[in-house]
Order: sequence, then structure tokens, then C-alpha cells
Amino acid sequence: MESKASLSSGSIQFYALCVKWVSDLNFYKIETAFFHRLIDERLKRVFMAERIAQLSAASEKLRNLDSEIHKAEIIAGVQLRLIGLMADDIMPEDTDSLNGEQIQLEELMTSITSHFREVKKELFSVVEGTFGATVAALL
Repeated sequence: MESKASLSSGSIQFYALCVKWVSDLNFYKIETAFFHRLIDERLKRVFMAERIAQLSAASEKLRNLDSEIHKAEIIAGVQLRLIGLMADDIMPEDTDSLNGEQIQLEELMTSITSHFREVKKELFSVVEGTFGATVAALL
């Protein structure tokens, strides 16, 4: 029977945080896919002409956000695989290398969260401005 290595509390904490971030990334992917559909060319016809430029700018920000999310997914996947290898005693525990990747991933997650909130606010503002004006005109 093979024995598994006992991970330090630091590595376990890195693992737990990384799993949370992977969950956050999945949420962002679902939300950004929805926003991409919201901005879809067919829907642009509904928006007033002055809002089209705002939608195009938000669409570009969404594409950049998609790239950040993809990069973070790769880093998180590598981090989880390394911790798994350490837990299975296939490689020695190296919290220094984990720490470096964790810091990079934390900075990227902070950036993603900030950009996500920014894009979401912009999109909501465009939608509210367009449909708010339409509803006000009907009243």
C-alpha cells in the first residue's frame, strides 16, 4: 500500500484558494458568455446609434477579459496539478515555487475581478440608457 505525503498547511491553503479561484473563473466564463450574447450583432439593432460605440468598446473589453480568464485557468490548472503531485508524493513539496505561482494567480484574479465589474457596469449603463429612454418615452 502506497503512502501519500502529508502537505503543509501552506500548501493546503494554496490548494483551497486555487479551487475557489477556479470556481470564480467558471462563474466569470458563464457571465462573459452571456454578455457576449447581449452584445451580439443582432441585438445591436435594438440599441440607439450612439450606444453602438459603447457596446463595441465593452465588447473589446470582454475579449480582453476572456484572455485574462483563459490565462488564469492555465495557471490555476498547473498549480492544482503541482499540489496533486506533491500530495501523491510524486514530487517533493516546494512551497516556494507554489508561493510564486500563487502570487501571480492572485494578482491576475484581482485584475479579472476589477475588469469584470467595470465591463458589467458599462453594459448595464448602456442597457439602462437605451431601454430607460424607451420606457420613459412610452410613459
